Amino acid sequence: MTTTGQPVSTRHAANDHTAPSPKPLRTLNLVATDEFREARYAPPGQVFTMTTIIGAESVAVISSHKEQFAMMIDSREDAAIQSNLFDILWNVSGITDPRQ
Repeated sequence: MTTTGQPVSTRHAANDHTAPSPKPLRTLNLVATDEFREARYAPPGQVFTMTTIIGAESVAVISSHKEQFAMMIDSREDAAIQSNLFDILWNVSGITDPRQ
């Protein structure tokens, strides 16, 4: 579950199958170019209890442990909409931890 002050999303290098195994991001280096990812923090008050994985033609939704379900939606249109919503959230999220 993601709560305010925790990373809400991570962008990975697209189609890079040679990327190294993920390691924890350093406190002062949230842009980990050697790991092909960047973390951002959601605006205060935003809570995300589910995980969404967006592909080019499909979207996977994974619920919290409480509800215990997952679903895969094979739809280019839905993938495009979810990608747009992710970009909106990404743009309003900060690169610094609000707890600091």
